[in-house]
Amino acid sequence: MTDLTTATPAASSKSKTSIDHTLNLAELKERTVEPPRMEPMPRASLSAIAAANLKRKIVLPKAEVLKLTARHPYDPAGLMDFYQPGRWDSTSDLVFMSSIVTGPEPGMWDGTAGYVQCAAPADGDYLIVVHFTGYQQTMRIDGPWGTATGHTASTSDAGAVTALWTGTAGTTLYFTMNCVSDDGYAGIGYLQSIEMFALPF
Repeated sequence: MTDLTTATPAASSKSKTSIDHTLNLAELKERTVEPPRMEPMPRASLSAIAAANLKRKIVLPKAEVLKLTARHPYDPAGLMDFYQPGRWDSTSDLVFMSSIVTGPEPGMWDGTAGYVQCAAPADGDYLIVVHFTGYQQTMRIDGPWGTATGHTASTSDAGAVTALWTGTAGTTLYFTMNCVSDDGYAGIGYLQSIEMFALPF
């Protein structure tokens, strides 16, 4: 995966290929986009997805330790920042994420990159969940677990990427996230929320 911390955006390239990519993104941002209506995923469905992805039984507590959204991007327990968000929409409570488009040379890219940090309130295992949707979009989250992904075929699908993190009290987890279109070109992923659950021993 492209290192989104150090790579240079493709917009800086003067080549025809990257200019075409940039124009596609610019045209996309000028369109009037009706945000999808996303309902909260039922806990049973989330538990099933997490159990299948992580190959272990998942019992979710009644409440999350942390929840971040467009309307609530900061909390004493964590925060989320974005490089070049497509749109930060408090009305729909969604962050529009422009799909990553790579340029003609290594390290060149354009699109939205998310940066998240959250602190462990106590020693234990924590389930990280990124809720999203989008037309033919893959959401990727990179952290101590490596790369975890989730896919949605249409905006009517509710997607969730899950990862497991073992933290000690007071330590901070850092991870990044981005989305890519199935065809590799410009598109939009919609971030609904980021949640962290403390899992029972």
